[in-house]
Amino acid sequence: MQTEADSPAPPPASGEAPSSWSQRIIAALLYLILLPATIWATLALYWSNMPSPLAGLVALIYGLAGLAALFSVRPRWRGRLTVTIMFLGVLGWWWTISPAPQRQWRKDAATLPYAEGSGTHVIIHNIRNCDYRSATDYDVRYYDKTVDLARLESLDLYFAHSGSPAVAHTIVSFGFGGNQYVCFSLEARCEVTEVYSPMRGFFKQYELISVAADERDLVRLWTNYRKAEVYLYRLRAKPEATRAIFLRYCHQMNALRAKPEWYNPLTRSCASAIPARDGSAPSHLPRTWAMLLPGYLPGWMYGQQVVDTSLPFAEFKKRSLINSRAQAADKDPNFSVRIREGLPKPQPRR
Repeated sequence: MQTEADSPAPPPASGEAPSSWSQRIIAALLYLILLPATIWATLALYWSNMPSPLAGLVALIYGLAGLAALFSVRPRWRGRLTVTIMFLGVLGWWWTISPAPQRQWRKDAATLPYAEGSGTHVIIHNIRNCDYRSATDYDVRYYDKTVDLARLESLDLYFAHSGSPAVAHTIVSFGFGGNQYVCFSLEARCEVTEVYSPMRGFFKQYELISVAADERDLVRLWTNYRKAEVYLYRLRAKPEATRAIFLRYCHQMNALRAKPEWYNPLTRSCASAIPARDGSAPSHLPRTWAMLLPGYLPGWMYGQQVVDTSLPFAEFKKRSLINSRAQAADKDPNFSVRIREGLPKPQPRR
């Protein structure tokens, strides 16, 4: 006779069979994937191109439905399947969103630069040279410039810090002798009504623009008007590598003019355009983890002897800060020369 003690245990109230440790581990891993996916999809809907009240409502409904499915639906596999289908639906919609070349652009981003030329001479069209009264009040001017690659003699990197030491906006500058410099900055292309937000940048909110500018425009904007701490590092670059990197920037300008792309703070931003070792530019700067946190890149460059190493790094960095010189030079036509006075300068590679 079977006693009460010998009777099998009743099934769980939820109707699910007891799970093994392996099943619990798999379930935990699924939650670690599906919960962030639900948060991402909710933010993607919130920062979508839908009208503002509707976007907020749709995001709220999606987020609540996703959390309810994850933690309340029984059996649990059905809830996880529901969340997966919901996420794949948002992801499919996400991939259909394309950047547009025609929008009401902010006036400093309305005109795209481009390059053309033959032999050693390259014409850069629409080099920006704004006359600033403040960071948001300025007159926009453009000019064309013909440069001779045979005279390209220097490659410099600017790092502009506005907050965290790990984060910096980077600007690349090419010197063609004397006071002739052209700099490039890969940035978010904002519309008239948009204010830049790094978080929004992850959700296809800004197109990408490669700004070609006079240093009196781009560098002075960061030092004199945005009040960032700006460091200028002169790089040890072989002439052939410098030319290859310059041409890569020209190619990038032309590509963005022909076909717009989305800006992304992690994958398609100023840091992603820093000279690197790839198929198009055999550079002295290979890819490194510091590309993800460009504020730390100068220390890495110092360790790789890409910059001057005759001074201790702390002293080298201190001397590379150009704010006081930039503020003193301001609108001086010799701005580029004056900000480089006293800078550490390594011997070029041969």
